[in-house]
Formats: sequence, C-alpha cells, structure tokens
Amino acid sequence: MTKTEKKGNIEIEALKDVIVNIGGIEEEEEEWEPMGPTPMPGMADLRDWDYKLMNRYKPFYAPYCEMCCFCTFGKCDLTGGKKGACGLNMEAQQARFVTVACLIGCSAHTAHGRHMLNEILHIYGDREIDMGTSIDIEAPLTRLITGIKPKRLSDFIPVLDYVEEQIAQVMDSIHTGQEGSNIDYESKAFHVGMLDSLGKEVADIVQIVAFDMPKGDPDAPLVEIGMGCIDETKPMLLVIGHNVVPSVSVIDYMRERDLEDKIEVAGICCTALDTTRYSDKAKIVGSIGRQLRFVRSGVA
Repeated sequence: MTKTEKKGNIEIEALKDVIVNIGGIEEEEEEWEPMGPTPMPGMADLRDWDYKLMNRYKPFYAPYCEMCCFCTFGKCDLTGGKKGACGLNMEAQQARFVTVACLIGCSAHTAHGRHMLNEILHIYGDREIDMGTSIDIEAPLTRLITGIKPKRLSDFIPVLDYVEEQIAQVMDSIHTGQEGSNIDYESKAFHVGMLDSLGKEVADIVQIVAFDMPKGDPDAPLVEIGMGCIDETKPMLLVIGHNVVPSVSVIDYMRERDLEDKIEVAGICCTALDTTRYSDKAKIVGSIGRQLRFVRSGVA
C-alpha cells in the first residue's frame, strides 16, 4: 500500500488492512474544591509543621529498655549519654522505636484494607459509593490528604498505592544508620499515624458500601457484649481479627438456611464490632486481650 501525504478528508472505504486503536478516554476532572499545596504528602512535606508542634510540646521519653537490639552491631548500651554503634543516642532510639510501632499498626490496617478491597472488587464488582443522606462528606481524610474525591470503590486503589509507598519509605529510614535525630523520627511517626487513619478510612468505607452497613444511623441496634452473653447451649462460631469478609459469608450462609437463631456468632477484636454492624444477632466477646481466656474456656 503506497503512502501519499495530502491535505483534506480521508475516505474510510479507500483504506485497507488498517487497524484503528483508540486509547483510554480521559474524563474531565470535577473541580469540587481547590487543590491544596501538598496532595499525597511525603515524609518531609509536613515536617515543618511537625517541628512547630514539637517545639511547643516537647517529646518526653521514659524508656522501658536501655539497650538497642535492632541490628547485628549490638546489643548497644545507651545509658549515661552513650551512643550505639550507628551513632544513635537514647532519645533517637526511643523515637525510632515509636516509629516502628506506628508502622506496625499502619501496615496491619492498610494490608487489611487492600486485601478487602481486592476481594470485594472480585466478588461484588466496582460499586458506587453512597454513604446515605446523613453523611455530607463521604471520605474526609481521603479528600484532605490525597485530593481524591472517591465515587466508586476502585477510586481507592491509588489511595492505597500512596499509603503503601509511604510505608516502605518510612520503613527504610528505620534501617541502621539512616537517621540520627529523635525529632526526625517523631515527625515520621506523625506521618505514619496520618497514613494509618487514611488506610482505616478506606477499609471502613469499602466494607460499608459492600455490605450495606449502617451509614450514620442514630437508631442502629444495640448488641450484647461480654463472655456472659454467650448461649452455651448452642453451637458457636468465634471470629477473631480484622477481616469481616469471612464473617459476612458465614452469616449469609446461616440466613439462607434459617440458622441464625440456632448458632451463636461472636467476635473478638475489630471483627467483632464489624460483624455486629452486619447482623444484630452477632455478639461481642471482648478485646483481643481476652482471646486466650475465652478460647481456653471451651465455649467456642
């Protein structure tokens, strides 16, 4: 086929063996609010503000351990103003430990949100976010921190991508020899705390939308709590942890077979609370600290 360059219209009938490939269609962005100065902030973007807070409210450390055992250079004794092999003093090590603790919680909640979002998109599809008439701003932290106004569940994918990237970057700073200032670590702990709240918001909105949990309902049913509320004459299922998806599957199975009044479903930790938001017949055993005591009781 010969190529001839000419100006004017092209007759489609005259073209042979031509494949036309149209890429993705870009939607026009809705200007719902002016974009702030730091959408999806990194570790250093809000550090000046963190420093202002810590200049006014000085960190106070009461270490429960005076040794640093984080790396193979140690154990390092940090008492009496001494420094470890990497140069960290007691204050910096305690601040680093706080940052690690914040990362543990943030990672747990964000991983839970990611797992649940993937499962729900696979099982239920990409649902529209509708938080009802009682809630004006559906995702305040997502809007504030990332500049994204989510309309469907898939809109949370870039939000979780951002949180996961930040977790990896802050975790990198924990490595031996990366940071030397306790104030820097305290700032990172603030940053991770913000990310943790964002990850939890995503996870909660995903399950509210997927499982039609109460949305700002002042008349949500009260539920029973404590080991004493369990009917020991019935078979019992105990759910423990974060993820409510298996609990929902269990309750759906029981409803389909009219077993809700014949089997007890109770929970420990976050799953307990979320299960009662899906079924008013579910019960709360207590916090994660009661797990071993209840399991050893033989009721479950």
